Amino acid sequence: MIVGSTFVSLCFMGSIASIFPRNCGKIFSYTGKKNQNTIHSLKKSKSQGHHYQCKDYSNHTLRIRKKYLCATCSGLLTGAILGIIGSIWYFSGYLQVEIIPILTFLGAVGVFFGLFQSIIPKTKGPVSRFFAGILLVLGTYILLVNLDQVRNSTFVDLFFISNSIFWIFTKINLSQREHKITCSNCSAKQCYN
Repeated sequence: MIVGSTFVSLCFMGSIASIFPRNCGKIFSYTGKKNQNTIHSLKKSKSQGHHYQCKDYSNHTLRIRKKYLCATCSGLLTGAILGIIGSIWYFSGYLQVEIIPILTFLGAVGVFFGLFQSIIPKTKGPVSRFFAGILLVLGTYILLVNLDQVRNSTFVDLFFISNSIFWIFTKINLSQREHKITCSNCSAKQCYN
């Protein structure tokens, strides 16, 4: 039960982070201080979600009616909700799963695509980013369930969950890197760079 509770807690915290990405961006900033030359400083510019309202960021946002949402954060939120539901079903015993090797492969592919979508050619649109967010969380969930079936070890499962936290930080770091490159190549005068 501790494994399920830990994964559900991680998904819940991820949900909060995906709903309030600007606040979490300040917390998880690798610089450790507020820097006026980074993407986290959006005070004076117009933004869409937590992205600049700029043609270079149009592939980062989904427009739903008149509201702009970050495609990746929306996918991570959706994946986290599905991960919470799946974890409650599985770890409470309502979902019986057999070990299917193809699921392990699909989970690994989901995690890989979720992490590295932004550097895979022709996968930079908002729909790809949305599904990459979902697949990162669901791939992690699938791998956790399969690992739990094979090893049935609380220690191994918790070690795996701690690795998935590293994956989240990797995703954040790759995203911040991509944003810095995008802004550094921009010639607009209203941005900070």
